Amino acid sequence: MSERELRSYLPISVGDQRFALPMTYVSDLERAILGSTQAEPVYHIEGHHPVERAIVLTRWFWKHERWPEPAYAVIVTNHGALAALIVDAVHPIVRAHDHDRLPMPRLLKDLAIPVDALLRLSDLMLPVLDVPRLLQHLEQMSTLAEPDQAQAIS
Repeated sequence: MSERELRSYLPISVGDQRFALPMTYVSDLERAILGSTQAEPVYHIEGHHPVERAIVLTRWFWKHERWPEPAYAVIVTNHGALAALIVDAVHPIVRAHDHDRLPMPRLLKDLAIPVDALLRLSDLMLPVLDVPRLLQHLEQMSTLAEPDQAQAIS
């Protein structure tokens, strides 16, 4: 694969499994925020990280015809790592913390969760993390799901 072709994919690491999603799943704004040519995988899921910024990238998952809305809220940490939380817009955990003045649109695609509120919510939300389901979906979406090819990207 040429360097140009490799740049058209965004490497993702979930535990010890690696994937590469086509950059067509990433908007221009998301590319500007995350960077599209980072050497290390931008996406990594593992436990707790200090939260630097929270944004929602659910369009990634919604663009795939097999993935229904609503889907994932995504946390961007100071390590460039992400934890994907399956959060329904009417999930009781979210509703229960409405008094924290979290913005509550009907769908989470336009929601940027305030960092201080996210820190308070993270412990409660982590139990709904569905990594096996995410892994299964990434396998379906990933053009370069083979470990050798994904490794070459990073």
